[in-house]
Amino acid sequence: MAVKLQKDFLLAPGPTPVPPIVAQAAARPIIHHRTPKFSQLVKECTDGLRYLFCTQHDIYTLSASGTGAMEAAVANLCSPGETAIVVEGGKFGERWTKICQAYQVKPIVLKIPYGDTIAPEAIGKSLKEHPEAKAVFTQLSETSTGCVYDIKAIGELVSATPALLVVDGISGLGAERCPVDAWQIDVMVTGSQKGLMLPPGLAAISCSPKAVAAMEKSTSPRFYFDLRAYRKMLPEGQHPYTPAIGLFVQLSEAVRLIREETVEGIWARHQWLGNACRAAIAALGLQLFAKRPGNVLTAVKTPDGIDGGKLVKSMRDQFGVTIAGGQGEEMKGKLFRIAHLGYMDRFDVIRGCGRCRGPVDQDAHMNVLICDGLDPEAVRLIESGGHTVTVRKGIPSDELAQLFKTHEICVVRSATKVTRPLLERAERLKLVIRAGVGLDNIDAEACEARGIRVLNTPLATSISVAEHTFALMLSLARHIPQSHASVHGGEWKRKFFEGSELFGKTLGVIGFGRIGQEVAKRAQAFRMHVLAHDHVIDMEVVAVLEIESVGLDALLAAADYITLHLPLLPSTQNILNRERIRSMKRGARIINTARGGLIDEPALAEAIREGHIAGAALDVYATEPPGTDNPLMQLPQVITVPHLGGSTAEGQHRAGLEVARLIMEFKGA
Repeated sequence: MAVKLQKDFLLAPGPTPVPPIVAQAAARPIIHHRTPKFSQLVKECTDGLRYLFCTQHDIYTLSASGTGAMEAAVANLCSPGETAIVVEGGKFGERWTKICQAYQVKPIVLKIPYGDTIAPEAIGKSLKEHPEAKAVFTQLSETSTGCVYDIKAIGELVSATPALLVVDGISGLGAERCPVDAWQIDVMVTGSQKGLMLPPGLAAISCSPKAVAAMEKSTSPRFYFDLRAYRKMLPEGQHPYTPAIGLFVQLSEAVRLIREETVEGIWARHQWLGNACRAAIAALGLQLFAKRPGNVLTAVKTPDGIDGGKLVKSMRDQFGVTIAGGQGEEMKGKLFRIAHLGYMDRFDVIRGCGRCRGPVDQDAHMNVLICDGLDPEAVRLIESGGHTVTVRKGIPSDELAQLFKTHEICVVRSATKVTRPLLERAERLKLVIRAGVGLDNIDAEACEARGIRVLNTPLATSISVAEHTFALMLSLARHIPQSHASVHGGEWKRKFFEGSELFGKTLGVIGFGRIGQEVAKRAQAFRMHVLAHDHVIDMEVVAVLEIESVGLDALLAAADYITLHLPLLPSTQNILNRERIRSMKRGARIINTARGGLIDEPALAEAIREGHIAGAALDVYATEPPGTDNPLMQLPQVITVPHLGGSTAEGQHRAGLEVARLIMEFKGA
């Protein structure tokens, strides 16, 4: 009997997938918990959790699920007979109420419809009506509905009162932007099986000094969850009772991954995943359940005529994709939930949303023409959405015109030119996607006139181009290509190829979009001083990166290295003309991985020959490929490479997946 191979994908909001390196850590030999080795492990894990929570205050870890941390919060902050304000907008808000009742704390319930969000003003009003309230218990993300609450605004209101703000971040922490200290959260709780990317069984709870003071005054009975005992042993890296040792070993790997990605990177990834999932659901013609949907999961109203329970079961049994249904009688069968939380990437979202298409959309088929090649995995994903894909490279113009007549979507890179005459033959074309940065090879005005949408993938190759830029900068500083050629020619001219350090030099970044910002980050790692210039510049990014925004003339006069990251427009054509090149600091070097037409190439060659400019590294040219008559090709101070900026395996893979996502959003693939 034939056996069907099926890969399973976990897209439920908990437990979430565990990274392989974290899973493998569980196989390490057990260590004793009363040893210096384990104490050091706990301290490292606690520091990592503080980084994720964005707090400088205490964090206690409990061998329990997230609900254990919720119970610990109530038991340690409130005393029997006291009141607390509870936001109920789903099953987990209701859990706060039940825990309060178990500890004889009177809940003042702010009930909101499932899928709705709490107005911060409603909490402020309740605090005025109940000034005796000891705490406000709420969610960051209500996991049962996919709705997120405005914790920043709530924190501003609660912090002005004696009450404590206690937030259930069991699913939200790590997916939603929520810096605990900055948003004035007194207590944040979470569980290991969500954004922390661990198996279930570990909980964490942060406590502000205000919460610690309340902890000392609480008269609620408690033993295992008595946080005073955990606080006492925290400096020693110990627990009052036997902890889940294996989970701490795994947590040490998880927090290392978190630090490597950075908390800002994690928030950005989840935002991308959330946006992609919501766009795909809209493209399928479905409705979101939450009025303020977040980046943890997407809750979707089940279409009329479809059994929500059967849809979840079909996704699991037929396609190997585990999602979640509605919880409780109120939501059972009425919605389904797709998580994009923790160890998930673009492929997971594409897979999950693509598999939803079968039951809800039978008319999404389109013909997709891929002209200049695309990552094979992306092609398979597009085909899995029910589309017919034609992949061709180097198509003659006559044949290309015929293909344009029969395809709804065309995907190009830089080789194929989408011109007005070509578009006039495109009878069915609805979408053109450039798998890369810029739209120089696409007549966008002609597309707009014919109602054809034009998209690109600017995020996909940003890292690749930024790293390539820095590789060229280092090559300029240390004469790497020239010295390599010399050694291969049998020479050994060490003194001749003496280079210079990047340390302490000034880098001028002209064009401060995504790529320019990535270059600036890498320059800071080399402890360079970074100047940035752009027509429109995000001053918040400038402040965060701690760089200097200056005018173009000031940048040219001060920079030792200048790198270009601009689109080629009439306003940027030859932005480095003869006059501006002459105004540059003597001995400066130029790197261009953006567009060739940004530089007056004969003027640059002249400045290099005269010694005013020390050298240049070029990935792009006014005419590609550059002819042998190009004056820059004759200069040993110029490093030339063949338009390799985005040419990395990773960049091409990301570009392919981004193309697949755009097609999915366009028609619900």
